[in-house]
Amino acid sequence: MERILVLLNERNHYFKKFKNANDAELLRLRKSDFSHIDIFYKTRENILNMVAHIEDLIETRLGSPEIPNAPTREMKKQLVVVLNEKDRLVKDILSQDLELLSMIDDEKSKIISNLQTLTNGKKAIGAYKHSTPTPRLDEEI
Repeated sequence: MERILVLLNERNHYFKKFKNANDAELLRLRKSDFSHIDIFYKTRENILNMVAHIEDLIETRLGSPEIPNAPTREMKKQLVVVLNEKDRLVKDILSQDLELLSMIDDEKSKIISNLQTLTNGKKAIGAYKHSTPTPRLDEEI
């Protein structure tokens, strides 16, 4: 059971890393700096892969017939603390993700609006060029 507690703490460690990565990216996005977004998503993916690996280890350990004894009263207290911390981290991460998605969606809307304005401007210029023929001079020098 002690190994499971260690793995749960390690999983929380990676959730903290995930939250910290979100915090850093939120600071950049608030300054309209979207230059690190690809690195940010790769970092998150790597952290989530580590969390998934740890959860696999926990499942394997829980499914193993080698669990020696029932957890002690102290272990149960530690489990409650670790699981409460995980819940708090996950709630914080979800809140961050909603803010991140909102900021990305807002930027995407701005880009789409700018592209539409640019396209409409090109159409107007194209229509103007075609509607007013330029006179040609046939003078000999």
